[in-house]
Amino acid sequence: MFASSRFNPLIGRARRVIRRSQAQAAGAIGARGRRVVRRRLATSADGASKSKDGERSPLYEFMWRERRPLGGANLTAVCLHASMVLNGLALANTDMLLLRATALASSLFLGAFQYFRPQPSWTPLRWNAVFLSINA
Repeated sequence: MFASSRFNPLIGRARRVIRRSQAQAAGAIGARGRRVVRRRLATSADGASKSKDGERSPLYEFMWRERRPLGGANLTAVCLHASMVLNGLALANTDMLLLRATALASSLFLGAFQYFRPQPSWTPLRWNAVFLSINA
């Protein structure tokens, strides 16, 4: 008996089945047995998608830009600490109007903290906006 697939059709068929299953596992062949052509987007070194011109979109630039107002001062830490101090003062108040006012100010500072981070936290920022709209 010949061990070569050239002379033995069963071995050749088995090898073709194995190659096809390996190609399907690698994603080169789809479920129907046809070759799949995968196109890659042009990406930069950090994985950001670029347009055909090679520039990033304005939305990408807005979402990922570094936000450092006041000449590079660490505004995020100041806003976070002010928010926590005001939150503690709000919980210590017995007057309802003063409690709401300090809680709203605390929420404003917390929203500023979440926006001015190097990568903004959009979900907590939206929840702070809901809190402000309900209590204002």
